Amino acid sequence: MLRPKDFAVSMNPYAAPGLEQPHHAPQAMVPSAEACWREGDQVTFWKASAVLPDRCVVCNAPANHRVRKTVYWHEGWVYATLAAGVLIYAIVAMVTRKSAYVDFGICSKHKQRQVIGYLVIAFGFILGLALMFVMAGNGAAWGIILGLVMMFGSIIAGAIMAQTTKPKRIDNFRVWLKAGAPFVESLALHPPQTHGFGQPMQQGYGPQQGYGPQQGYGPQQGYGPQQGQGWAGYQGGWGGPPR
Repeated sequence: MLRPKDFAVSMNPYAAPGLEQPHHAPQAMVPSAEACWREGDQVTFWKASAVLPDRCVVCNAPANHRVRKTVYWHEGWVYATLAAGVLIYAIVAMVTRKSAYVDFGICSKHKQRQVIGYLVIAFGFILGLALMFVMAGNGAAWGIILGLVMMFGSIIAGAIMAQTTKPKRIDNFRVWLKAGAPFVESLALHPPQTHGFGQPMQQGYGPQQGYGPQQGYGPQQGYGPQQGQGWAGYQGGWGGPPR
């Protein structure tokens, strides 16, 4: 029940449109298929609804683990700055990159594969570095080269094994992720309708459940002229039109 001062504020003709806020804070996000959709071979979702369905993003099997992390992306032209040096590239990438938080699920099989990938990176790098030092002491140039190949090869191989998703694009509102084909094909083709806060209409304040014309402050069910609290009711008091 609105008090007179609340009604007076809500009917302020000078108020900026679209500034009304929900009466209740949004609940914590839970895994939902409504939070994302597919565009080609990629998963797309709003930054405000970054919790993906509780299925493995690689094979679409039921998820046994949740991965919560921040992903980063920058435009392709940034790689051209490598010609000026790695340091220049790193600076430009840090300045121009965009980030997004994402929460997704993976199954036990791909979680194990991810752990193995990290181990390959760690042990391959350590062994390659040790080989370089040993061979450098013996004056064996081929050993140094072999150590370098082992170091960088283990990093590349381990990263491929550990990778489950990869950001393909990030803007101010949406995120595009590369994921497994079974997971992507299980998603809807079109994004869910939203109410402006980045959540699906069924869960927010869209025209069907929120402050829309049918259930909100519209002329039929809100404070319009038909229910005694419109302008006629306002002029005649809070009990309805003047008698």
